[in-house]
Amino acid sequence: MSEDLQYDEDFELPSKSELKRQQSELQNLVGEIIELPKNSLEALENSGQAMQEILVAADMSPSSARNRQVRFIAKLIGKEPEFLSELQKLIEKTQQAKQQNANQLHLAEYWREKLLAGEDQEVFEFCEKFKEADNQRLRQLRREYLKYSRTDGLSQKQVSSSEQRQKEIRRKFFKLVSESIQSSESH
Repeated sequence: MSEDLQYDEDFELPSKSELKRQQSELQNLVGEIIELPKNSLEALENSGQAMQEILVAADMSPSSARNRQVRFIAKLIGKEPEFLSELQKLIEKTQQAKQQNANQLHLAEYWREKLLAGEDQEVFEFCEKFKEADNQRLRQLRREYLKYSRTDGLSQKQVSSSEQRQKEIRRKFFKLVSESIQSSESH
């Protein structure tokens, strides 16, 4: 009878530990998915039970009930490989958008510091690199910032007022720089 049953030696069932790891990965994926904005979730074109359960879990506050819901969704998604790949693509796309926003933020911070600390040549360099930049407004804000950075011979109240004004100018400068970068990248 043992001769009648031939096993494929290359085929191996996953171990219990491997199955648990896969289930844990699915649960982590579901956890990331339900944290996404609702409009991202609704953009998916799946109207199956798994999608409905995801929307329910997204509305739940963190609790043991939500954890049970996540485990249930992970089981459902495990049975739908197409939907699973769709969800993974959505997560990747969201992470790429977050990374791009972070890179733009770092670039804007870099240029703000460089322009405020440097010479007029840096402003011209920035305007050359980012054609949408308002050269005149950048130079004006930079001069105003430098004016308020001189605190020699001022009273404590004047120094405090000057520091407050510098913060406001830095915010305006940052906004102008980041808008210039975004508009240049979109063109």
